[in-house]
Amino acid sequence: AEASLRFGAGEGGGGDVEGIERFVAKVAKRVDSHVMHTLFYTFRCGDHLQAVKRYLLLGQGDFTQQLMDLSGEDLNEKAGTVSAYQLGSTLETAIRSSVVQFDDPEILDCLRVEMMPHASEEYGWDVFSLNYVVRSPLTCVLTDDSMRKYLRVFNFLWRLKRVEHALCQVWQQMKPSVQLFGGVRNEDGENVVGIKGEVRRCHCVRNEMSHFCMNLQYY
Repeated sequence: AEASLRFGAGEGGGGDVEGIERFVAKVAKRVDSHVMHTLFYTFRCGDHLQAVKRYLLLGQGDFTQQLMDLSGEDLNEKAGTVSAYQLGSTLETAIRSSVVQFDDPEILDCLRVEMMPHASEEYGWDVFSLNYVVRSPLTCVLTDDSMRKYLRVFNFLWRLKRVEHALCQVWQQMKPSVQLFGGVRNEDGENVVGIKGEVRRCHCVRNEMSHFCMNLQYY
């Protein structure tokens, strides 16, 4: 209506087309600014996107480590016997045990544990997933399709993190073996070089695997 008053039809009914275009562009800019302000200040879209990065993309290392340590025993069981309710409790414990306990409760309330569909031979590690649930109008940004993609990335990173976690446990178990086999001698009093060499080779392989996992994860 305002455009009609400002830019009425001229001779021949053509009107001021360029003027209308400038007016529409001005209104569009004003509307865009209002929408961005509403999304990022009223509904805190930026904070939620940062939370997706920290939780679903495993950017918060201490939280991920706590969650993996606390849930490992349950996830070693068959998928059909794993309780999503129990894992939800484990998630809350992991939050309280890490620096994310100081995050905004509104952000933490969006974090959920989900169990993906599974086959009978799969284990908890294969079906465990975190999800981040937002409400409208943020669902216009974090759509169902985009969240499915985030969850695929989470599942990949979670499995990488599990391998890294297992390699760290292997290191803790193997570390004493260096001193142990370094002092083993045969009947002639000579050092058992063969065993010591194999232990060293195992350490090198473990280190290469850990290096690969970390670089792939950060990439």
